[in-house]
Amino acid sequence: MEFVGRADQQVKVRGFRVELGEVEEVVAGCEGVAQAVASVREGRLLAYVVPRPGSEERLAERVRERAVELLPDYMVPSVVTVLEGGLPLTPNGKLDRAALPAPRARQADTTRREPASEVERVLRELFAQILGVPDVGVDDSFFALGGDSILSIRLVAGARKRGLTVSARDVFRHKTVAGLARHARERTPRTRAHPAPEAEPRARDGAHRPDTGPPPAFVPLTPIIQWQRDRGGPVDAFHQSVLVRVPAALDLPFVAGLVQSLLDRHDALRIRLGRTPQWTLEVQPQGTVRGSEHVRRVDVRGLGADQHEAAVTRAAEAAAGRLDPGNGHMLEAVWFDAGDTRPGHLLLVVNHLVVDGISWRVLLHDLRALATGASLDEPTGISYARWGGLLQEQAARRTAELPLWTGAARGTDDILRCAALDPARDVMRGRVTVTRVLPADRTAAVLTKVPAVLGTGVNSVLLSTLGRALRTWRTALFGDDPATVAEAPFVVDVEGHGREEIAEDLDLSHTVGWFTSLFPVRLEPDDTPGAVQRRLDAMPDKGLGFGILRHLHPEAAPVLAGLPRRQVIFNYLGRFERSSDADWSLAADAPAVGGGGDPEMPLTHLLEVSAVALDGSAGPELHVTWTFPSRLLTRAQVEELADAWFAALRDLEETA
Repeated sequence: MEFVGRADQQVKVRGFRVELGEVEEVVAGCEGVAQAVASVREGRLLAYVVPRPGSEERLAERVRERAVELLPDYMVPSVVTVLEGGLPLTPNGKLDRAALPAPRARQADTTRREPASEVERVLRELFAQILGVPDVGVDDSFFALGGDSILSIRLVAGARKRGLTVSARDVFRHKTVAGLARHARERTPRTRAHPAPEAEPRARDGAHRPDTGPPPAFVPLTPIIQWQRDRGGPVDAFHQSVLVRVPAALDLPFVAGLVQSLLDRHDALRIRLGRTPQWTLEVQPQGTVRGSEHVRRVDVRGLGADQHEAAVTRAAEAAAGRLDPGNGHMLEAVWFDAGDTRPGHLLLVVNHLVVDGISWRVLLHDLRALATGASLDEPTGISYARWGGLLQEQAARRTAELPLWTGAARGTDDILRCAALDPARDVMRGRVTVTRVLPADRTAAVLTKVPAVLGTGVNSVLLSTLGRALRTWRTALFGDDPATVAEAPFVVDVEGHGREEIAEDLDLSHTVGWFTSLFPVRLEPDDTPGAVQRRLDAMPDKGLGFGILRHLHPEAAPVLAGLPRRQVIFNYLGRFERSSDADWSLAADAPAVGGGGDPEMPLTHLLEVSAVALDGSAGPELHVTWTFPSRLLTRAQVEELADAWFAALRDLEETA
């Protein structure tokens, strides 16, 4: 191969800085390419290749496929031109860029190439539906269009429903409609009249684990459940909730029937918490938890907006108070009856021990299907109990990760310069929340443009700027010596969705339960998003192993428990669709997922930073909540930190 034009020229394409030499290196590495040149013409990034003898067939297509797989989206040439007669040269034998031919009409920009197969057509429809982008080309990257790891799970689930098998790893590796289509496998249609048995996961080492038949009666305690147990305090009112718009003129038996169907379909909703010192989670049989006993009706006919809101608030607090995990009472539903002519609302409150953000997407999908009579024939995937068993089996295989995690968790244990939490005084009742919203235009840059320019994920962009903001805040607020602050690595806890593919044919896209992973991330001074991304990429299964070793491995657990306690926890929840005016959709002006803890539950971190992208009228907006104990931090201090973070994001946007 030969990089004829290699001069490490930096150019701008659609506002992105591109090193032509990097593009040429990837293009020249494609099998069959003898020489390669990258150039920019009329704002488009172009590639020119000279083929080796006998390699002309599909060479342009193969070059583009390689570029899509190995380069950030903004560095993928829009057109690849094959020059069978060689590259144009000047009289002294150097490349004559001015003489490079314009792309022929038949090689027009392929960023909006039409699907070439039924599989590509199906995947393009799924990209558009999940990302809310109507104009998707088969060579567009899922992540450049705003996708993330949580949305990738929805894509995998949607593909399964349409008869295709792709994995979350496939989405990250191949990114585009065309790339995924080449690796998707068609599934055998299911014709069962009854729910299908669970899949049979196969470990990565090839060991087969029979996994069919009824789920186990007891759920092995997962790392996140053990983390919550060790936190201490009451968990009865620890919950998440959603508010759904429902049609007018419903009746209580119909609503109770919907709740009964959800209870019978999802094992986690029937779990009973055994309050032994070590806790047990027992799955009660189908039909033993009565939906009619978990539904209340509240008459809101004739109420004004303020009165209606007050009624919802009171009912939500009462519903959370009725939860009783010890008796298997994990779900409460409240139907707000607005009469025969006005749409009402349905509040669903579920104990957080058995639900998470992705679970709500599953439950809302099922609720809508059940209420409208749509088909609900897809299986619920592997049970929560079997997932717990898989994690238990993983513990012995993860010991090689221990040095990674001990290193990741070592850093300053006083990021926020304040006293330690007191579990007797710093409880949920005394927490305070500060909220900030990033406008849609800036959110678009943070979620799509900046990650595309830097070749990173959204999490690394958010984490690197959070680390920078913490250092700026400490220097400004406490007068710390900037040089001293710049020397100390900060370590924060990061939450992940936890639904990782640790076994073959593992379908977690329709399983309800609390899957969250929790792991430390080290933020070095002057970290760039790329540096943070490399650190995240070095964590097997997106950090899942830390919790497994911390809570399920007898020798590793005390080692990790003895590391400095992190003061800050960060969670990016991904993108949620805002509610519409459609029935059985999230209610307008209600949080995508609400909730809270038992008032006497101890806080686990001095500062909890939670970010979510919510669709607004002008596009997604990044909503960030900062939660902290009022005894140890002030609102003014946290507001300064929130402002410092948005300023750090702005600086990154301007330089990317």
